[in-house]
Amino acid sequence: MRRSVVQLFRCLYFGLTAWYLPSAYAEENLTPCKIGGQWHDCVKVPLANDEEDNEQKKFIPPHSGFAKVYLVRPEANELKSKSQIYIDEHLVAILGPETYMAVELTPGEHHLTAKTDHGNDMIWSLKEGRTYFLSLDLERSFWNNNEQIRFKHAPEAKDKIAQARLVRLQAGKLNATEKQ
Repeated sequence: MRRSVVQLFRCLYFGLTAWYLPSAYAEENLTPCKIGGQWHDCVKVPLANDEEDNEQKKFIPPHSGFAKVYLVRPEANELKSKSQIYIDEHLVAILGPETYMAVELTPGEHHLTAKTDHGNDMIWSLKEGRTYFLSLDLERSFWNNNEQIRFKHAPEAKDKIAQARLVRLQAGKLNATEKQ
């Protein structure tokens, strides 16, 4: 009798614990994230450390001979979708909800592509010493995402970046500075 009571207690305890914990712990590609004051399961993306995040949020101008690009995915929609960011056909970063990237590039024409479902791209010319703020907005239309890359005014973009986390840039050769 005592053994069955202990087994019943264990089943109830572990069953309730498994039910209570966010399902993110059960799946390797998800992680808990706090959005709007509530916990959700979000896609896991490689984040930079807090020191790097805080440094980028100072919005220091680019190094001499470079332009700086910030790209933020500000919205908390499509929590389980990764957005792969390519610059000049090189994978540079993977963004999740409320994350951003910062990179310095040489002046001149560059091709930026964001791929979540279908992809969206733009070609633009960077000028030395300038900082560019872009936003990747995901909009759900029927059964697929619609990605839009948009230029943002600095004050609005800085507010969104202040609420987001910096992602770690992907390894690989890119026409950019070593210090990020």
